[in-house]
Amino acid sequence: MQLVTLFAFIILIGLALGQKDPVCVEEPTVDGLCPDIYSGYTYASARNICTRFRARACIISGNFFRTRDGCEAKCKVSTGSENGFMSFWSRSMSGFQDLMNSFSNFASK
Repeated sequence: MQLVTLFAFIILIGLALGQKDPVCVEEPTVDGLCPDIYSGYTYASARNICTRFRARACIISGNFFRTRDGCEAKCKVSTGSENGFMSFWSRSMSGFQDLMNSFSNFASK
């Protein structure tokens, strides 16, 4: 019974992580006047592409990704050339990796 419950819980998390993230339609949020320059990607929903984004800040949150692959996995809308299941799987795994990175960052503080 515990195994069935665990399996159902994992499926529900996968389904939740596989949905398009509302952050994809927001602008990146740049906080602070630190000397650090952050370079990454932001999703342009009107063009359905991830574009380079650089800013001097202490923290960048919202629609900001360190890699193009992470940006595309979370936000890019499939154009039909990609299998629906593979698109879902890619978004789910990207969300799971983000979740694990958040746990790792939290645990290291």
